[in-house]
Amino acid sequence: MRKEYLIIGSNNFWYASLSSKKYIKNEIASIKKNPEDYGNPDQLNSCVVDLPEKLHIYKAIEIDQVDLNEEDENEN
Repeated sequence: MRKEYLIIGSNNFWYASLSSKKYIKNEIASIKKNPEDYGNPDQLNSCVVDLPEKLHIYKAIEIDQVDLNEEDENEN
């Protein structure tokens, strides 16, 4: 299964999803230097200007995949 690392602010803003631990420091430096480069994809022309108090780093491991285009075998 695929593993990824997530950077989420204490403001619950999802900053990054990274494929390797080695990219975390660079991404954090980018967040600190250019917070306006991060925006809410659901809101046009919105960007994060204020930094959160903390950034939380999570290791996420994919445990399953569900194909929503396939019919459920239990249907019928």
